[in-house]
Amino acid sequence: MVSVIMITYNQQKYVEQAVRSVMSQRTAFPFELVIADDSSSDSTPDICRRLAEEFPGRINLIARTKNLGASANYLDAWSRCRGKYIAICEGDDWWLSPYKLARQVEYMEAHPECTVCFHRVANYYPEKHNWSLCGKPASNDFGLEELAGGNIITNLSVMYRALPRTAIPDWVLQTPLFDYAMHSLHAANGRIHFMPYIMGAYRKHHYGIWSGDALRARRLATEIRRLLIAHFHESHPQATATLLSRYRDNAIALGAALIKRNDTEELDKLLKEIEDVTGKYGTALPSEEAMTAMRAYSPPAEPAKKKAMRYAVRTLTKILPISLAAHL
Repeated sequence: MVSVIMITYNQQKYVEQAVRSVMSQRTAFPFELVIADDSSSDSTPDICRRLAEEFPGRINLIARTKNLGASANYLDAWSRCRGKYIAICEGDDWWLSPYKLARQVEYMEAHPECTVCFHRVANYYPEKHNWSLCGKPASNDFGLEELAGGNIITNLSVMYRALPRTAIPDWVLQTPLFDYAMHSLHAANGRIHFMPYIMGAYRKHHYGIWSGDALRARRLATEIRRLLIAHFHESHPQATATLLSRYRDNAIALGAALIKRNDTEELDKLLKEIEDVTGKYGTALPSEEAMTAMRAYSPPAEPAKKKAMRYAVRTLTKILPISLAAHL
């Protein structure tokens, strides 16, 4: 019924907690855990082997001898899944509720139009031992057009009505943000449903994709939208228009950062790409206009809601571990 994908790489501190949180699920249906270790150099593979022996026939361990990279490792694991539904729990995250899978399957079985189901997540910051809550969507039910405005789905919370591997385009291999790509590809075939239960914990490291290197984050955000625009421009024009708007915003911010770094070579490439992408899929933004926008760019002020959440972390750190019990 359900396959759970867990990709791992050098996560010996966390992987056992992640695996046990999956194997503790209480369901009336069978599920499998597909662990794809991407040639870890620490003891992660040994821990996974021990756990696979502890749960015979329920864990499919892929212990690679050559590193594929996160996207290729993930998609290869996907191709080995047998479930009607696929859920995700990466090797440094963990699920909080033993009813997570049961709740999501129950909903998706009753709502065949739903192709993506996700829930609220508690963020954990291991360096400071702090907690916060992820945001939630404006509506519990929405579609690709709304998702095009930004990725609000935490990967460890998602369950898909699984597409076959042959239906997943190879360009997904080109981006580290394969989660946003997969959410979007599945949302294109149906509806997205949000559950308010807090059923997972997302470990936010200081070295994550969105932490520390703002320039890299801008590059990734710009690139994933370029790929999604190219994929959806014929089939989903409304979503494409939203993606194109976000692409321009991210590209302008990226260009402003490149100007500040005096990186003229990458800036020239970006200006050409902006003109090509906007001209092909919408209203062209000439290089001169893009350059003017980049020079005038200033980072937006921190939203009041986000600022309030940041200041609430200390309070949440005290009450969240206790209050989670009410949401499990």
